[in-house]
Amino acid sequence: MTELTPAVLNTLRGFLHAVPGESAEEAVARYDLFFRAAYDSGINIPESFHTTTGRAQGLEDAEGRLGMTCPAPLRRFLETCGVRHSDVGPTICPPQRWQGFFAAVEEIWGGREDLLQELGAQEVQRLNREFVLFGMRFIDDNVHVYYAFDRLGLCYRILFDQDSIGEENILELLGNEAFPFDYIISREIDDSL
Repeated sequence: MTELTPAVLNTLRGFLHAVPGESAEEAVARYDLFFRAAYDSGINIPESFHTTTGRAQGLEDAEGRLGMTCPAPLRRFLETCGVRHSDVGPTICPPQRWQGFFAAVEEIWGGREDLLQELGAQEVQRLNREFVLFGMRFIDDNVHVYYAFDRLGLCYRILFDQDSIGEENILELLGNEAFPFDYIISREIDDSL
């Protein structure tokens, strides 16, 4: 293992926190630079920290299928950075995988009958109709942070712990946590590093 000299630590510290007004594109560049600097310094980075990217295809098809327009900052990000997958950082899913919030959560967790009962069928339909899940960050086996947008183009960061159904009100989280897309991604990069 490489010794973490003060010079190496100072280099890595420079990537840890966002600058005010950082765009999502600048945030992911910072994330990638952090791991490149660590790798170049001889620090062994686990494979799970690597990010894979790909072209964002099918955005117009997804918008038609969902009956919603992708928020402009997310569209810009997809055109500039593409889709991203990371086991520890933010994942921005390909548009063809986007779906309603509840449908996505249910798919990820392998079916959640308790959540359906907690929310009720009408609320589940509303969540699927009004909120599109476009990405996430894995925290642990029970906790994920989801990224969604609504019909108004507002973006949401939803911390979801599958073991606390009933303790947290998902509807309140969705209703009160709208943030600019760039802020959400920048914050998630900070939390990942």
